[in-house]
Amino acid sequence: MADTAEGLAALWRLTTTLLETIDLAQNPEPHPETLHSSWGTVSNTIERIAKSDAYDPSAQEQPNLDVILSLIERLQASPYPNLAMARVTDDGVGKLGRSGLCGVESYGAGWAVR
Repeated sequence: MADTAEGLAALWRLTTTLLETIDLAQNPEPHPETLHSSWGTVSNTIERIAKSDAYDPSAQEQPNLDVILSLIERLQASPYPNLAMARVTDDGVGKLGRSGLCGVESYGAGWAVR
């Protein structure tokens, strides 16, 4: 999906929808595991977009560098994952080891970095 400019644009649209949902979900607040998984998805998506050969920060339908940096700052401030839940596997990839979230990989600030 992220191998083309159109794929990145679609991925970015889905990510902005997820971010809007996170920001609007207040009453009731999302379950912590749902919120944690959502932030992990945002982190993974930002990494995938930034590493893609098709990424063009000047393209209108893709995030510019200021947006990417702003999201990285939000990820750094995020309380997820709870470090008591995180573990690093032999390959250095962070995975959650409790609460039914096994297998959800999270990269980036605040997560185990490969």
